[in-house]
Amino acid sequence: MSNAGPTRASDRAHATRLRTLTGLVLAVCASGTACLDDNLIGTRPLSMEVTVDPAVAEVDEVVTAHYSATGTDIGGVIIDWGDGDADTIPYFGGAVVIEAPVEHQYQEPGTYIVVGTVEAQNGELSAEATVTVN
Repeated sequence: MSNAGPTRASDRAHATRLRTLTGLVLAVCASGTACLDDNLIGTRPLSMEVTVDPAVAEVDEVVTAHYSATGTDIGGVIIDWGDGDADTIPYFGGAVVIEAPVEHQYQEPGTYIVVGTVEAQNGELSAEATVTVN
């Protein structure tokens, strides 16, 4: 017997479905389910953390910003690389916990402040990390 999930159309219509898109998880719940009780959606306090790896890089080297955020009905995350470039990552489906990596390459040497901002129903919050490019 396989564990393929719901097989009847009515079961599929009420099941929670998870999709993975480039490292992020979106939760989509059917009306009337208990999705507000699980760890993926519901109400959470606002938090945001961002780290960069490596913290010291060479020009054209890939720098990865890892972000982790919580909030109520997260709408998106913005990673401002401090060099005029920014990445906007939209979220849908009422997520309350998100984390993922985002990559960037700097074209000029310098010290850059990377700012990660989470936008959610219960507000907006930013965190910073520093990267030095030689």
